Amino acid sequence: EGRVRLSGPAVEIGPAAAAALALALHELATNAARHGALSQPQGLVEIGWETLPGLLRLRWAESGGPALEEAPVRQGFGTTLVRQTLCGQLGGQLQLEWRRGQGLLVQIELPAERLPG
Repeated sequence: EGRVRLSGPAVEIGPAAAAALALALHELATNAARHGALSQPQGLVEIGWETLPGLLRLRWAESGGPALEEAPVRQGFGTTLVRQTLCGQLGGQLQLEWRRGQGLLVQIELPAERLPG
């Protein structure tokens, strides 16, 4: 069974939005491989999305990674890059939550008008 699971409906997005999302997801995957769930043999990343009126909502949930006693004290370059890309370029909202004993949870909301396909 795969260590990355995807679930969600087909969504058409334009090239600029696709590039921004690809950059953000690549950064999240790189961090998961270095420091998070994918750095452990049993680690798992679940990526899901749904469309709502005027909105695309994405969820990145890690589990089975190294035990975290607390959230990182500072934001790294990757987190800053993801935030600038999704919030700045696509006008989205980003929430990061380090769940003790579970791993990173990222919730992203992007306005549909910024994703023309």
